[in-house]
Amino acid sequence: MKRSTAGPGEWVRFARTLLLGAGAAFLLSGIVFFFAFNWASWHRFVKLGTAAGLLTVTGLSGLFLPLRGHLRPVILIAAVALIGVLLAVLGQAYQTGADSFDLFLTWSLFALPWVALVHFAPLWLLYAVVLNLTLVTYTRQVSEELGFVAIGLLLFVLNTLLWLVVWLWGRRRPAFGWLLKLLALWAATNVSVAISSGSFDEDPVWLGLTVGLGLTVYAGWAVLSVRQRTVYYLAVTGGSVLLTVTFLLLRLADNSLAYLLAGTLVLTGVTVLANRLNRLSEGWRTTPQEGVPDSDTNSDDANTGVAVKVLSGIGGFFASLLFLLFLWIADLINRPVVASALGAVLVVATILLGRNPRQAFLATITVCGYLVGVGLTMVGLPPEVTDQQLVIPVVVIAVATLVFTRNYFLVFLAVVSLPACLLYLYLVNPTFIYVDLAVVFTALALVSFNLLEPRVSTHPSFPAVRTGLACGLLMVLLFYRWGNWMADLPQTYYAEAPAAISLYLLSVIVLWRSIPRAWAIGAGLVILPLTLLPLLLGSLLLLLASFRNRHFVGIGLGASGLLYFTAQYYYDLRWTLLDKSFVLMGSGLALLALYTLLQRKFTRSESN
Repeated sequence: MKRSTAGPGEWVRFARTLLLGAGAAFLLSGIVFFFAFNWASWHRFVKLGTAAGLLTVTGLSGLFLPLRGHLRPVILIAAVALIGVLLAVLGQAYQTGADSFDLFLTWSLFALPWVALVHFAPLWLLYAVVLNLTLVTYTRQVSEELGFVAIGLLLFVLNTLLWLVVWLWGRRRPAFGWLLKLLALWAATNVSVAISSGSFDEDPVWLGLTVGLGLTVYAGWAVLSVRQRTVYYLAVTGGSVLLTVTFLLLRLADNSLAYLLAGTLVLTGVTVLANRLNRLSEGWRTTPQEGVPDSDTNSDDANTGVAVKVLSGIGGFFASLLFLLFLWIADLINRPVVASALGAVLVVATILLGRNPRQAFLATITVCGYLVGVGLTMVGLPPEVTDQQLVIPVVVIAVATLVFTRNYFLVFLAVVSLPACLLYLYLVNPTFIYVDLAVVFTALALVSFNLLEPRVSTHPSFPAVRTGLACGLLMVLLFYRWGNWMADLPQTYYAEAPAAISLYLLSVIVLWRSIPRAWAIGAGLVILPLTLLPLLLGSLLLLLASFRNRHFVGIGLGASGLLYFTAQYYYDLRWTLLDKSFVLMGSGLALLALYTLLQRKFTRSESN
């Protein structure tokens, strides 16, 4: 019987990966911050020599030292990143920093041999980012006459070529699968935005080239999906076409009726597309392809479910916005009685419709009706209701949804709306206790739900609640970072102490329940300094809790949060840039030292 939680061997591999990845990221970020400090007392040759020396040592270490596992590609990623640091220092020393295009172009040229030699997907992703930045800066600094559609076409061509190169070299390598899907999604986004947003302001020649090339690539992806029996590319192309046609409709008919037609188009199109993709996937699953292992089939099934869920959820959300805009522009929601009555009917109907979780083809309609119903209910409330009291009907609807429905999307929305209510209360009445409560409430619910997973994993709402809590925690952490755009967030450690201490204690509880006691105590001491950085600590808690129960969505969200908030640490004004560089470099070296000790210990154990 398969374990519901990660075993000791998995935790060892996880610890190695986390220590290596976090240590390298912290050390590299510290080096970047160090040179960004712009030392006025240093001669330019000292700056350049230091940067070049770091690059040389890192590159030679990655090429010639006898390294094991992922240590070599991680060091080579650092070397490629240090190429950019050296070029930035060069621009800083000779005052050429304004010419970003030359920096990224030179970076991409010098990094190409490293990328060609090292078949490591994260390194290729970094190189793809550098190439995209090179093209963007070229259109902004060199060819400023290029229009929006032309820029979108160039980005689409670039990322399609990158996808083709990765597919030719890495299609038989499972580690490159996520990179192929990410590049395809980004390329489709480029062409969709270019056509839908700039098509009426540009030369028709560029528009025709963009449409023709986009349809050609989409046809190729459709053929590839059929041959590989995966619906991901069909979902991407279908969603892209629907999005483009919808925006074109809004641009052609700029009136209230256009929003009604566009909402109907999205609702109908996504519902039919999701239904067809589900049936196609079921047909492929019932007739296995010769020569394809069962593990690959199961992986494709899981990817199919995620792709269709994301397509249905985004389609329902987008359609609900269009319908609400239609009601608002047409002045049909200024009658509170009508709005509240219609909203209540829609909420009740969608909750009852969602009691059968197997009605996947109704997912988009259910999400759209639910969101429109909640919106109309809020609009229809009497004016005597205060801003703080607006959260009461949202909480009531969320609780009713959790009790009476089994629909994945409705349960997900209900879970996420609960911490969102606390954040809304802070915006209405800026008392930081609301933000602390949102952090503590969401983190406590996530940890409790993960620890109780063996008892609740058979419940139909379990997957949606688990994903909703993971997304809710990341949402609250992002509010910590960006909430000051809407209200002033305090920049003091005292105000953050309740949330930081709670996150730390919950992280220790997860470790205590997952690994041997001695290792849990040691890990608790290692993460203790993160109480000064609650955003990183919250992301780490999300990563630990998700890994414990093999929740891959939560693992991805936690890892993304760690990377993002490490980069955002640059803007923390409570520290000087030099202090932050020393803290990051010291932390990175400490984590890499722990990785080395752990690697040696378990390498000896495995050899014995």
